Amino acid sequence: MKKNFILCLALTLSSALFCLAPVKTGDSLKDSALQANRRTALRCLQLASSYLSDKNYEAAISQSSLGIAYDETISDLWYILASAKNSLQSPKAEILPLLEKSFSLNSWVNYNRDNARIMHADILSDTGHSREALSVLDASPSVFSADAEYIRAKACYRLGDAEHISTARNKIDGARRIYPDDTRFPLLFFKYESPAEDNADVVRIKKYFINMITQYVEVSPDKDAELEIYAAWFASGKEREHLLKSFKARGLSHPVYAIVALDSGMLSQKDAFNYVADFADTAIDYEILEEFLQMLDEEETLELAKEYFDSYSGFIQRDTDGDGLSNLYVKYSRGRPQDIFYDESQDGVLDWNVVCDYGNPVGGTFPSRKMKFTWENFPYLKTLSYSASSLPDLSFTFVSEALSWSPVMIKEDTLISSITGSRFFFPQVIDNPDSFDASDLLASASGFDIPGQERENSRIHFTILDGEIVTADYFEGEKKFAQAWFKDNLPDMRVCDKDGDGIYEVSEFYAVDSERKMKVHSLEDIRSVTVNLFGIPSEGRQFYLKMVQIDTDGDTSPDFTEEYIDGQGKIASWDNDSDGKWDVRHVIISGGEELSMFYDVLSDRMITVTSIDGKPAAVGDGISDFSINKDPVYDFYWIENEVSHPKEYYSEAARMALKKLSSVSSSCYCEIMEFKDSRFMAVKTGNIYIGKMIPSLKYEAEGDAASESSESSKVEENLKIENDKNN
Repeated sequence: MKKNFILCLALTLSSALFCLAPVKTGDSLKDSALQANRRTALRCLQLASSYLSDKNYEAAISQSSLGIAYDETISDLWYILASAKNSLQSPKAEILPLLEKSFSLNSWVNYNRDNARIMHADILSDTGHSREALSVLDASPSVFSADAEYIRAKACYRLGDAEHISTARNKIDGARRIYPDDTRFPLLFFKYESPAEDNADVVRIKKYFINMITQYVEVSPDKDAELEIYAAWFASGKEREHLLKSFKARGLSHPVYAIVALDSGMLSQKDAFNYVADFADTAIDYEILEEFLQMLDEEETLELAKEYFDSYSGFIQRDTDGDGLSNLYVKYSRGRPQDIFYDESQDGVLDWNVVCDYGNPVGGTFPSRKMKFTWENFPYLKTLSYSASSLPDLSFTFVSEALSWSPVMIKEDTLISSITGSRFFFPQVIDNPDSFDASDLLASASGFDIPGQERENSRIHFTILDGEIVTADYFEGEKKFAQAWFKDNLPDMRVCDKDGDGIYEVSEFYAVDSERKMKVHSLEDIRSVTVNLFGIPSEGRQFYLKMVQIDTDGDTSPDFTEEYIDGQGKIASWDNDSDGKWDVRHVIISGGEELSMFYDVLSDRMITVTSIDGKPAAVGDGISDFSINKDPVYDFYWIENEVSHPKEYYSEAARMALKKLSSVSSSCYCEIMEFKDSRFMAVKTGNIYIGKMIPSLKYEAEGDAASESSESSKVEENLKIENDKNN
């Protein structure tokens, strides 16, 4: 027997040590580092536990976070972090994931698992998940303690059906015997039961708690005011009178006191109203206000109430789902709602808030949907912006009265208005307000904005007509740098100011590829185009960039044109003299073949250089073929020349040409260049640089022509002067 016990103990210890030890990887250096981190994390755990016990919650958070940084596999660290944050009243939405992390790891050092389960169940119940809270506590092994029983009773009350309410009463009936000094149970009982309830068990439990609290008041005058005033509400006769007098004598206060004291004849209606108003000036529960106002019938007090609510400023909070916790908060100003806040699950994170202008909603936010909105004529939206996980922020502007939507309606409160005579309005929450899809928004929008990625601090404004995009304006800060036109929601043309001089020198033309068969651009290029147009990358191929034109000199005639063709080919053209006709052209054909095309200044015939894989292979003008040779020094090709110079001469000319051509941003360009006593054509097409010498005879012919032209101009000018004199 003893041996078996020792064996079991040894197995248990070895199992525990295995859980505490870091998993070995087989790498001695890595294992050593893991062990060192584990030891540091455990020291942090010890310190964090000590800080938590001392209620030094900030230090507990710091140490548990540090421990997690060293070893995130220890469940206790996540629990202590959650516990400290809970003590500091952090949002429950922030605490729940920490607890869930501790359970998913299930690696406990100090066996805090049951404490974590209790906290988890408590938060679940407080955030509208009471059924799940019961499951957490009842899971094997079941947790039994005062905390656990209190949460079970609370969760059963909140579930609200007859079976669970009966269970809650049984839990409280048992707790009053097992935990007689725990005042949470009687307060829970009073808050969820009705003073008018005639159920035998309720009457019996009520009498017990009232008797206990009556005695308790006498011996402990500093106990919870809320418990005592609720007990007075449930009491009657001398017990109630005794509780009320004791409550007042000790200077305690609670708005329920006015209800109970008025009902017992210990306060006049006017005094009771002033008592409640002292609380309502700051904040009050709607349910208490509703209960109290129904007790008023004196004309003087009702007139006082009308005047008060006509100019009311303060907070009214309401429990909209009947779980005993307020989740709707309304701030009033001058008798009308000013701000409305709604936390449906009471997890500390707002579902939405609405801002009003003298009771009329004008805007708000919906954080759970990442939305911001404004109304022009409530409930018709004026603007809406939201973020989606796969999209950047979108901001819509709507056609007047085109889209009706709101998470709340502002309606006159029938009870308060009918009793007081004041026109008092109170928000009514709309459960599950409508969601939007893209078609709904576009159908109602006059435009929408989206952040741009083409430039820093840029945005795109799309103009919508009848649900379709018609234009887009592109802004860098507040300065517009581009504009686009659309047909059937697809881009047709865009102009762009690249250099910021206010002139749209770049024009982009788009074509439709409805069958998505064209393979004009690479995937990277497609994404780049859609980013520039729409602010987001897309691989869709319903359209493609067909052509780009650039006007570098501002004469409205494009100098450079680039057309894109199927097979990821393109045709680039350069117009030297702005006559609307190209002078140099570069054609990329699929399969690595390229054509460089330009006009010979001597014959005025088009010369075509055919290149394979970036190297010129053939040259001709349609009549004759020419040789082409690579410069011995530079990546430059010379077409056969009618003049002869030393190799060094050509290389120097090539160097000068490369310097000029490489500085040109367009993919094709041509210029007549002078070098020493020669002139030559320097041509850039893509990554290919070509030169062709011009014979000196051509110089002389050009010079003579220029001289003759000059003399002719002088004669014409003299004749014009003589004619002017004679006239």
